Amino acid sequence: MSKSHVVAQYLPYLRRYARAVTGSQTSGDAYVAATLEALVKQPQLLESEDLPQVTLFRLFSTIWNSLAINGIADPARHASPAERQLGQITAIPRQAFLLVAVEGFSEEGAARILDVDASTLRKLVEESGRELAAQIATDVLIIEDEALIALELQAVVENLGHRVIGIARTRTHAIMLARQVTRSHPCRYPARGRQFGSRCGQRSPE
Repeated sequence: MSKSHVVAQYLPYLRRYARAVTGSQTSGDAYVAATLEALVKQPQLLESEDLPQVTLFRLFSTIWNSLAINGIADPARHASPAERQLGQITAIPRQAFLLVAVEGFSEEGAARILDVDASTLRKLVEESGRELAAQIATDVLIIEDEALIALELQAVVENLGHRVIGIARTRTHAIMLARQVTRSHPCRYPARGRQFGSRCGQRSPE
């Protein structure tokens, strides 16, 4: 198979990766084009010991990471919630996550693409997980009349990165707690806070 055919079969995957990394298809395709231009000038790169797909992604990553401005993804005009969340992850951890979780590279392949060792790659993937968890963390009100079960649920919820705002034994108690929290933190719950006439920065009277 010719080098052009080898590259062509991986091009759709590189474009998908480029979109996720850069935040938009237009920006991603510009870097893919730069990658292909570099290959035209240095076709011997495909003769390395690496798999062609690894070489292609490695070259893209080298070009992308060479510019300091690429530390933050450009927000896509019609980005999905998942794409917006990915765009908030630090650049290198975001790439590590995408290479392993989306593109299906082995740890060895992803580490080679990012020019890091396997241990560093695992740390980058873990960091991306923490950053994602921080973005989707939410407040949870537990309703459970058994104390031990309620404590177990609290431990599970907190281990997932969420915040427990209270434990209620009954529906009535849960509603009371929810109202108290909303009144105390109107900026955190603006939609509910407005129902009680609360304003950000002002604690409503109990």
